[in-house]
Amino acid sequence: ILDSKQILSAGPFLYSVIQEGTPNISYLSRHSTIKILAHFLQQGHISNSRSRKAADLPLILVAPVDEKAGLSVVVGIPPFNDKTRKNFLGKAFEQTVKNTQTRFLIDYWDSSLIQIKTEDRSKFLDGLMGLLS
Repeated sequence: ILDSKQILSAGPFLYSVIQEGTPNISYLSRHSTIKILAHFLQQGHISNSRSRKAADLPLILVAPVDEKAGLSVVVGIPPFNDKTRKNFLGKAFEQTVKNTQTRFLIDYWDSSLIQIKTEDRSKFLDGLMGLLS
């Protein structure tokens, strides 16, 4: 995951997907851990990116949280250059799951952190890209 080429631009946001079977993935089941990882990845990508636009885009990180149940956690981090630090991604996630009929679970106090069925991951990211474009 620490390879900067694994963070891709989807137009209105950056995203990265941690694949199933990644060693020690169970540590990401805690919401605070995955948010810290997402911030770390965002800052690392910005400092290594040739694009100035990278600091103006939010980051979406998707990681498997329960492989047996087929669940992935999705976290949204606001753009690095957004000084208000208002995270609009929670509302965008809610709208996307409604529009795409993605199976989801909001199991966290932070609405920018949700669980989705792993098989709905592509549908969710495509719907989010359409919503934010």
